[in-house]
Amino acid sequence: ISSNVQFISGGVSGIASLVMVYPLNMLRVKLALDTYSPRYYGGSFPAIRQIVAVDGTKGLFTGLSLSLIGTFTYRGLYFGLHSVFKPK
Repeated sequence: ISSNVQFISGGVSGIASLVMVYPLNMLRVKLALDTYSPRYYGGSFPAIRQIVAVDGTKGLFTGLSLSLIGTFTYRGLYFGLHSVFKPK
């Protein structure tokens, strides 16, 4: 398999995994930054309901585009260059 195919495959797999995990990571950050007393979010599920009610479903993916570029590049280079530098 050529390095180009491995680069594209690595990038696409990185994007697929990021799209699946990103809402959970964003939720983790929002809960970690929730230092108000009383807390703005009452837990994971109330936080998801609040985010979707205020921003819609796209609120769960706020900031995803920059992460997609970085992940595609990183995973693409990782898989694409692996076969080039792998000891034979």
